[in-house]
Amino acid sequence: ALNKLQEINLDNNSLLIEVSLGYNSISALDLEGHDKLVRLTANSNSLGEVNVSGCTHLENLNLDGNKLTALDLGTNAALGVFSANDNSLESLDLSRCPAIRVANCERNSLVSCNTKGCSELTMLCVESNNLTSLNLSSNTAMQELAAARNQLSDVNITGLSQLSVCELYNNRLERIKLDGCTSMS
Repeated sequence: ALNKLQEINLDNNSLLIEVSLGYNSISALDLEGHDKLVRLTANSNSLGEVNVSGCTHLENLNLDGNKLTALDLGTNAALGVFSANDNSLESLDLSRCPAIRVANCERNSLVSCNTKGCSELTMLCVESNNLTSLNLSSNTAMQELAAARNQLSDVNITGLSQLSVCELYNNRLERIKLDGCTSMS
């Protein structure tokens, strides 16, 4: 059964390490400065706003099934696993998340996805968005890419020697650069 929690104030709980608030009706969540927080699970809410600025130890963030249109991950350098499927995000900027390994952002409204500098990124799932181009050439650890059902016309996966799964169907591909993708069969 779903809980009916609509709001929560965690201002005076700066020592929290893990917060699990899934399956509620929360519309906004402010965890700014909770620098001990390692894991936040707030899936299946009504979140239109989430503030995780200054959560410098945040490693795992699950915001699936909310109403987010924007999210700032610029101060979350420790973030390793991120999931925000089924939202309305228009951009995904992981460029200041060098520890990111897995990023799921399917069924959003993404028009841009920046993964530059994410050398640990092994899996990126951005299916069913509005992306027109994708440059993943700096993501040398990439093993799996799921970017089907977008508007992609240009994809650069040059040098991704570990890439073994690449799903790009139902796009508008005109050019794909895949030199050095030696693990694809």
